[in-house]
Amino acid sequence: MQVVKVIISRLILPFALLIALSSHANAALLITDNNQLIGADGIEVDGSFFDVRFIDSTCAAVFGVCSSSNFTFQGQAAGFLAAAALRDQVFNTVSGMPFDIDPELIFGCTSTVTCQILIPVSIFSGGLLSSAIVNNPSGVGITGIGSTRTGVTGENLANSASLVYASFTPSTSVNVPPAIGLIIIGCLGILVRRRPIFSQQHKIHS
Repeated sequence: MQVVKVIISRLILPFALLIALSSHANAALLITDNNQLIGADGIEVDGSFFDVRFIDSTCAAVFGVCSSSNFTFQGQAAGFLAAAALRDQVFNTVSGMPFDIDPELIFGCTSTVTCQILIPVSIFSGGLLSSAIVNNPSGVGITGIGSTRTGVTGENLANSASLVYASFTPSTSVNVPPAIGLIIIGCLGILVRRRPIFSQQHKIHS
């Protein structure tokens, strides 16, 4: 019984830390180029993982053909989930600094006021494109998701200082922070180190 109590007491802290960090086990990996944020890998959207890249061009350049059937997220509900994932996992005040406070550091945006990242979700009659929005204005902790934006399918966002498309593709890997691995190794190390002591205690009591 004493051995069991020692094991439990020794492992409570490491496993508590493991649980505390588990919510960050699939944290997005920010991708930069020349100090600009060009995308992120390992973004979790409704249980699936995606890599995202910002593309400052036309809808057709993002999807090959600007058609609702080609969109990664179809419909407002799915688009808002993707937008919320970008806001929470990329443009947050912890891992998103300084991109969450400086919109011109986002690829495709040169505005110092705001950068609106568009996620196409549907096309209406007349060639109108509806997109979910991640609005990243200048300032701390105020990135939000807005109502859908309607534009024309042939619009080239390279002509806008504050608009850029987000292209989502299925992620090929899930990012696990080194801290998680270190905690697991630490737990195993505790077990290995304590084993001889347990054996000695058992011999003494026997």
